[in-house]
Amino acid sequence: MSEKHQKLKQLFMQSLVIFFGLAMSILFFFLIFQTEKISGAWRVIVGILRPFVIGGVLAYIMKSTCNFLEKNIVKLLKYCKVKKEAVIRKISEIVSLVLTFAIWISVITILLKIVIPQLIDSILDLVNQMPIYLDDLKLWAIAQLEGVELFHDSAESIVNGAYDAAYNWAMSLLESVQNIEGDAVQKIITSITGVISVIFDVVIGIIVSFFILKSRKRIAAKCEMVVHSIFKEKSANAIVDEFKFADDMFSGFLEGKVIDSALIGVLYYIALSIMNIPYSPLIAVLCGVTNIIPIFGPFIGAIPSGLIILAGGEPIKVVYFAIFVLIMQMLDGYIIDPFIVGDHVNISSMSVIFAVILFGGLWGFFGLLIGVPTYAVIYDIVKKIVIHQLKKRGRYDLVEKFNRKYKKNKGKNDGGKNDDGAVNCSDSDVQEAPVLETSNV
Repeated sequence: MSEKHQKLKQLFMQSLVIFFGLAMSILFFFLIFQTEKISGAWRVIVGILRPFVIGGVLAYIMKSTCNFLEKNIVKLLKYCKVKKEAVIRKISEIVSLVLTFAIWISVITILLKIVIPQLIDSILDLVNQMPIYLDDLKLWAIAQLEGVELFHDSAESIVNGAYDAAYNWAMSLLESVQNIEGDAVQKIITSITGVISVIFDVVIGIIVSFFILKSRKRIAAKCEMVVHSIFKEKSANAIVDEFKFADDMFSGFLEGKVIDSALIGVLYYIALSIMNIPYSPLIAVLCGVTNIIPIFGPFIGAIPSGLIILAGGEPIKVVYFAIFVLIMQMLDGYIIDPFIVGDHVNISSMSVIFAVILFGGLWGFFGLLIGVPTYAVIYDIVKKIVIHQLKKRGRYDLVEKFNRKYKKNKGKNDGGKNDDGAVNCSDSDVQEAPVLETSNV
């Protein structure tokens, strides 16, 4: 190639870089100044695809149950001398799907039958007992103020005045709500429409989850084909392996939280029954379900549970319940939850707490649920990249030194946890880092 052609090629490449730089800058500023329109369009798209999102989440939750049933049904069919692989596969797929939905629907139905009647009874009891509790509260406040010399003579009038003011304020607020017309009617209609829309999305989501669960292996195979069509072999394998790792982390975390919450629910029921606390089944279910939320879940379930116990007419048992919740929170937070969930996702107890605080602060309720497995996946990616770069720079001796100092072999492989929660660095981690190389570049 002549010197003139080389200069032309270099000039063309520089012009191309400048063009793409300007194009990206224009796109960036467009996104900044059109955020409202973009967010509106995104909300519309999410609203349309909401049933598919709900269906995908439900299918992922039920995936482990379906896989477990399918694997055991295959073993059973082979034990029964069924030899045709196509027949075994078809029967196992259909039966596992039907059993999975039957099990989950049965469990949810039983929980609702336990919770809803007792919840209604608790609310009615609380409403009936409220005047008595308010009178007791007035007498208690008067007794406390009479003990203060400054308010000794006027304690009753002060409390009655505060009570009457609060009562009048509540009545005026109720009257103002009853007299609202126009916009309020429209808001009520909008709320009812929203509830109907949510119910419709959930029903469609359940139907979609059936088909996603039925086609889960085919969907995974197609996604793997897409990855291999875009990236080169080495990068594609790294991406596929990382997605499999992420799936193991999220599945392990969900399974661990379900086991932990079920165990907590059983312990609550046994202890509350022994203490003769009213509505023990309802409180056990409520505390068990909210326990799925790490760290803060037990307290979220404890507040309505305390009100339910209060509705039973035995205020002293609220104190017993509060003490029991604190004991169970310490037991679950420091022993049960880190042991079960931390073991499933293979990270330390400190990392679990850090992930909950970080991602809960970033993403709210959703972050509380998925923060721990997300942290585990990010940690794994960073670990592999660091080890790869150390080997590339000829400093793999730092990894070996770390392993000698902190490593304790646990389990089948070198991926066990150390006493300090560090994940061991094995030779299997020293692979090509998932640097994306597209096949078309």
